[in-house]
Amino acid sequence: MKNEMKSALAMDEKSQENSNHSSGQEHGFIRRHFLVLLLLVALVFSGGWYYFRVRFIENKYENEKTELVDRYEQKLDSAKIVNLKFSSKVFSWSVRSEMIRKNEENLNQLVSFFVKESGAQLVQIVNLESNQIIVSSDKKKEGELFVGPKGEDLHNQIVLSNGKETTVLSPIIGLNTQIGVLIVTL
Repeated sequence: MKNEMKSALAMDEKSQENSNHSSGQEHGFIRRHFLVLLLLVALVFSGGWYYFRVRFIENKYENEKTELVDRYEQKLDSAKIVNLKFSSKVFSWSVRSEMIRKNEENLNQLVSFFVKESGAQLVQIVNLESNQIIVSSDKKKEGELFVGPKGEDLHNQIVLSNGKETTVLSPIIGLNTQIGVLIVTL
């Protein structure tokens, strides 16, 4: 039994020496390769920092780009509305003279030309006596009753917008009274 105890003690001592020796090897590996490990950690840290910095800059750029596009579209829309109001006002003077002469053929030509040149989607002329659409760029709508603000209440231009389209209602004033309404939809 003593031999067995001695051999067990010898084995324990060997295993302790092996564990001490292996931890010494690990400790020696870290000491020997400290600079390489430090550079490796610095490289991983730098790569991560660069990756997150690039992501931050890209997100910032996209937000600024979206904001600029929105601002530009708003300014462009407001410029279109101002232009449409002006051109509708001047166009209503031409329509006025043709309505007083009761010349519907020239009204049709004026409307066709205005649609081509201004880029308007729909142009309509309403006769206030009958409250009907007498001339329209969409011929299907001619003869229909006008649904909208009453022409008598329309003394100045009105701009209506629903987000998709913008409509300008311009009064057509005769010699003494209002004779019609010009409706331009963009």
